[in-house]
Amino acid sequence: MSARESLLAFSLEPRLLPSRWASRASPLLAMVVTATIAGAMFALLGASPLTGIQALLLSPINSASGISEVLLKASPLCLTAIGLSIAFKTSVNNIGAEGQVILGGIGATAVALHVPDSMSAWLAISLALLAGAAAGGLWAALPAWLRTRFGVNETLTTLLLVYVAVQLLSWLTTGPWRDPQGLNFPETRLFNANMTLPKLSDMGWSIWDGTRLNISAFFAVAAAVITQIFMTRSPMGFRLVVSGLAPRAAAYAGFSASTSIWAALSISGALSGFAGAVEVCGTLGQLQAGWVPGYGFTAIVAAYLGRLSAGLIVLSALLLALIDIGSTNVQMALGLPSAVSALLQGVLLLSILGLDLLVRYRIRRIA
Repeated sequence: MSARESLLAFSLEPRLLPSRWASRASPLLAMVVTATIAGAMFALLGASPLTGIQALLLSPINSASGISEVLLKASPLCLTAIGLSIAFKTSVNNIGAEGQVILGGIGATAVALHVPDSMSAWLAISLALLAGAAAGGLWAALPAWLRTRFGVNETLTTLLLVYVAVQLLSWLTTGPWRDPQGLNFPETRLFNANMTLPKLSDMGWSIWDGTRLNISAFFAVAAAVITQIFMTRSPMGFRLVVSGLAPRAAAYAGFSASTSIWAALSISGALSGFAGAVEVCGTLGQLQAGWVPGYGFTAIVAAYLGRLSAGLIVLSALLLALIDIGSTNVQMALGLPSAVSALLQGVLLLSILGLDLLVRYRIRRIA
């Protein structure tokens, strides 16, 4: 047998009963693999692996300010990932959550720019957040319509709509919504005080004094709890899960495939839009042309790292937020490239997918 033939003399054989222990342990092992590769990468770039790991994983959480920044980054990421988990569980490939996040920010801004100062802060913020969720849901409904009406694959349409959303954002911030007092910067005016999410320090949480942390963290936890109940206890959640796991069984039971697609994409888009509204009404306080947060793509990693489980997604979002902020620390402390964060997230996703493959299949040599 030639060397080429020997390399190809392997096949993947499905395991009759995949190990539940291995399935649960694979995310942790994926983190270990990622940390090992990160250390090797730091060494190849001429930096100390231990110093790099410390700057990446420990320095962001050595103070209340650092922890608050991790929570601020994790909150919209968690909301978006939870939305994606609903779509993925229904076997609907919503790859364009980034566009839905942007539309959520646009929807919230549309309310923020027209709400009077005299309106109650809670009412004004609620309207903005609901507008953001509605905008994200409607943006995701377009691929749902194309899929159910014309059979167009939603992977393509959701992704392409991201670029449309970016162009719409640019047009609004350089055109009709541009701040006339903004020195020609492509951004809207700052939102009124009644349109910004309250900070925890202003609500009596003295531990967060001097930080930017707002109530967005509570939204992420609430979304995780509600989604877990919805997917496990409600009839609609049951239909979505069955439609994803066994489409033929769902059809036999009378579950409408079109309804499942519409529901999965709309709910997913609404949560992503809500995340965009939270970001705009929280840390930004205005809409900017350069605001392309990247949550929609990072959330794909968070969703799969969290096993598409709302509770575990909260933890995976915290981990990815930690890596993102830690990568900035690595860049400043060690002078490494800014692409470290995206690289490590990619390694983490590939590690998860590779280990999941080994959990479900065994490698068998062809005789």
